[in-house]
Amino acid sequence: MKTKIIYILIFFALSFHFINCNQTSGGGEVLTPGSDDPYIIDAVLCTSIENNSPSGITTNFFLGERVYLWILWSNVIKDDKVISVWYDPDNFKKSEYSVVFQSNANRQISISYLDISNFATKGEWIVKIYLNNHFIRSYRFYVN
Repeated sequence: MKTKIIYILIFFALSFHFINCNQTSGGGEVLTPGSDDPYIIDAVLCTSIENNSPSGITTNFFLGERVYLWILWSNVIKDDKVISVWYDPDNFKKSEYSVVFQSNANRQISISYLDISNFATKGEWIVKIYLNNHFIRSYRFYVN
């Protein structure tokens, strides 16, 4: 009887081990940026800008179109500089564009764009955003 119980316990222990070894794990953390640090409230890629607002919000674009990156910022100040760097699917830098904020308004908008030629490479493109030469985030989009 003791042997049977030991075998059952070993079976359950091994089953538990193999079930847990085949699962993936993850994690996370909570960060508290400074209350005065600049941050992005909203950002989108779109096909046009109308009255300083994005229109035609999408992540899919076609050859010959213009891709706009519209960003609503908070806590940026005069002379803060936003740089957008555009990369094609082969990770070659295709364009770099910068804007400098001209006021201390609490909320400000930056707009940059990329003209996609009829000969551009189709596939997944990336635009990386920097504020005062510090990487902020990147956005992926597709050219069909």
